[in-house]
Amino acid sequence: MLFSYLDTNLKINVMKKVDKSYLKKKINKLNKKIHRSEDQNEENKTWWRKLKLTKLKRKITHLD
Repeated sequence: MLFSYLDTNLKINVMKKVDKSYLKKKINKLNKKIHRSEDQNEENKTWWRKLKLTKLKRKITHLD
């Protein structure tokens, strides 16, 4: 059994369908993480997650 390096490390890149419901789900998850990090006083995580949240909200407005 001989396999080449490419055969063993071959990954199929399948793009996920990014629609409005998918983005809403991601936003909801991210909001939960933000509230959790605020409760734990982790300001750095909160800041990064809020930044990502604004990006997701911007994406959802461009889909409309």
